[in-house]
Amino acid sequence: AGADCRVNVLDSRTGWDHAARTVCILSDFVYSLRLVEADDGTALALSGCGDGTVHAHSLFNDGDALWAVGAGREAGAARAVSATPMRLVTAWDDGNLRVWEM
Repeated sequence: AGADCRVNVLDSRTGWDHAARTVCILSDFVYSLRLVEADDGTALALSGCGDGTVHAHSLFNDGDALWAVGAGREAGAARAVSATPMRLVTAWDDGNLRVWEM
């Protein structure tokens, strides 16, 4: 993920310089990214963006957008994201941590 606003899946068998699949294209730079795997084998990509939003995308269903939360543009970029099955924790440019119940 990066400044091109894309979250990509890379396949080391074909080389690290080519995206095997683009999971999603977001509205602003991606400042943080976290892969969250569940016990049932499903996985989410959580991406924290510069526009004050965090997006969740399914990695196994062609990048389907599942949900998004936001602290507003005034909070700045979501610099760090982490999750448990019950909570999403985010850190923002404004110096605040926010905990979201899932």
